[in-house]
Amino acid sequence: MPAYLDIAARDLTSYKKGDIVAIAIEGKQCSVDPSGAFVGLTISDASRDQVHHYVNDWKIDFKHTLNGQNAFGWQYIIEVDPIYISVSEVGKAELKSKMQDHINNSPYWEGSEVVAFTTISMTVNIPKNGPYQTAHGLDNIDYLKLLKSDFSDIFKARLNIRRYHFSEADVDQVIAGGGAITLTKAQALSKIIDRLEE
Repeated sequence: MPAYLDIAARDLTSYKKGDIVAIAIEGKQCSVDPSGAFVGLTISDASRDQVHHYVNDWKIDFKHTLNGQNAFGWQYIIEVDPIYISVSEVGKAELKSKMQDHINNSPYWEGSEVVAFTTISMTVNIPKNGPYQTAHGLDNIDYLKLLKSDFSDIFKARLNIRRYHFSEADVDQVIAGGGAITLTKAQALSKIIDRLEE
């Protein structure tokens, strides 16, 4: 029986354009999505089980390490697991700029300073009893929890959710062809991109 997959046709809240996001329920064929959010991929000679790995959630691990503290505040190192570096691109210019802008402009991080980037990490100096912490009466533990949660949200917004995807050009071709495409396993493998190999 063919396998039917949904692919994001544009950037969505939780997905990037081209992400393979779902397998249709058994017996349901691909149909054109009237909202235009997804395009359909039918793999004619594959079962649902054979393609299931394309849509498993891909959790990107990162950790916060308290590097030290002094009268001024704390120094945190936020590090991404190196296995994900080809997708996380922490040290690359676009993501570096966006993360730096977030810390420079978010009220949570007021007074904080990004002091270093490496290929897999970011180091931030955070003032103790800074403006946001003081204004909201947060103790040190609650304030640091808030910053960790906020940084987790930055990563979720900036890092890709799915490991496997179609290129934007291939998605545009499917859209131009009516919103659905049928391929064999061999043809699909030639188009499905593994982000760890990019």
